[in-house]
Amino acid sequence: MTKKVWFASLVALVLVGLLSFVAMAEESISLNGEWHFQFDDDMAWAEPEYDVSDWEKYAKTAEAPALGFGWYRYEFTVPAEWKGKGDLLVSIPTLNDFDWTFVNGIGIGNGNRAGKRKYSVPATYINFGGKNVLAVRVYTINPGIGLDGDIAVELTDAISLVNNPSFEVPAKFPAKWTPNGDDKNIFLWEKAATAYTGFYCVGLRNTANLPSKVGYWQSDIIMLKPGIEVRAQAFIKAEDPTGETTIQVGFFDAAGNEIGERTASRNAGRRTSDWTKTFVRADVPEGTVYAKIFLSSADNSGTVWFDDITLTIEEE
Repeated sequence: MTKKVWFASLVALVLVGLLSFVAMAEESISLNGEWHFQFDDDMAWAEPEYDVSDWEKYAKTAEAPALGFGWYRYEFTVPAEWKGKGDLLVSIPTLNDFDWTFVNGIGIGNGNRAGKRKYSVPATYINFGGKNVLAVRVYTINPGIGLDGDIAVELTDAISLVNNPSFEVPAKFPAKWTPNGDDKNIFLWEKAATAYTGFYCVGLRNTANLPSKVGYWQSDIIMLKPGIEVRAQAFIKAEDPTGETTIQVGFFDAAGNEIGERTASRNAGRRTSDWTKTFVRADVPEGTVYAKIFLSSADNSGTVWFDDITLTIEEE
């Protein structure tokens, strides 16, 4: 290889690297800047419109005097051109020791040990081109640092297939979810400590008393193509369950007819339990235009709750 060819190749590699770096930078928002911090604890502080003008301000989160409960808030703008490109990811390099993290008042995750955090944020929770608020509720065991490092919001190529997966977006019932059954009194949409993440979860109670003995929540339609494999996942909590608690996926044709039996159900167990992850996989049958997720309780005299629902396409 001649010196000229070698030099040209080197320049080309450098340019590719620089362009890749610029592209990565354009898809990441650094949250280095003015953070607001407040000692103590109030769940209202997760709300994006809460007035924090009298809170302490820090250029770096590590400068906040963390001990016990403290809240960190940061206001940021997501580019309008990101809309439709994918979901977002919140990355926190260092957190001590417990956290409950919110974007625009919506819970996106929590953790119970010191370390880093990476939380997915569905695009439906984001104000593109407008104000967004990251609020992190932290409990620090020993005096020291609650949050540290280059905290960032990144664009991903993943797109949420479930609208309102944590039931946080309000309506008469949680937006994009519909209760079905004989008695609406069995359906719970709770703003309580029972939630797995965020403020809300949905539940079903005493379906054994229903004439049909079955109650379920159903999602909005999810457009799918035949010939792929999908995975549906839910977190489920149970109190004295006696029946079948399942997450199910139903496939429908263009006329709205369900194709065959509702497939891929998995029983979550007949025992009192704290939040447990369960999932099912299913092949999308021919003729499918869309799917729905069903959170079901059958012949159950106890109470079950559901939170953080996902539907993803399995990679080959």
